[in-house]
Amino acid sequence: MAEPNLINTTSCLVENSAFLLTASETQIAGSKATSGNPYLNKSVKVVSLYLCNYSSGTKTANVFLNNAGSVVRYIAYQVSIPANTTLVVVTKDSPIYLEEYDCLSALASATNSIHAVCNFEIYDDA
Repeated sequence: MAEPNLINTTSCLVENSAFLLTASETQIAGSKATSGNPYLNKSVKVVSLYLCNYSSGTKTANVFLNNAGSVVRYIAYQVSIPANTTLVVVTKDSPIYLEEYDCLSALASATNSIHAVCNFEIYDDA
C-alpha cells in the first residue's frame, strides 16, 4: 500500500464529494478498486463528513472504512438521524487517513432521505 511521505509531498489537492445515500454502499472518498484506481500511490485525508436527513422521519445510517478485500470497519453503525437534522461524523480535529485500496463508504436505511457531503485532501509524493 502507498504510504506517501507527507514531508516530500509533490501535490495536495482539495476535493469534495456529495451523494444521495441509498441502502447500498456508496463510496464517498477513496476507492477499493484494484484496477483503474485514481488513488493509487496516494493518501487521502478525510477532513469532514456530514450526513443530513432531509426527510420527515428518523432514519439510520452506517459509515465505514472498506478495502479491496471487503474488510469493513465501522465508524458509525445504525446511527439514528432525526428528521431535518445533520450529523457530523468526521471533523478536521479528528481526520481519517486512507491509503490506496481504502475507501470511506456509507449507506442509509432508506433511499432518498440522507445526503452525504465530504471534504478531503489527496496527497501525492510521486
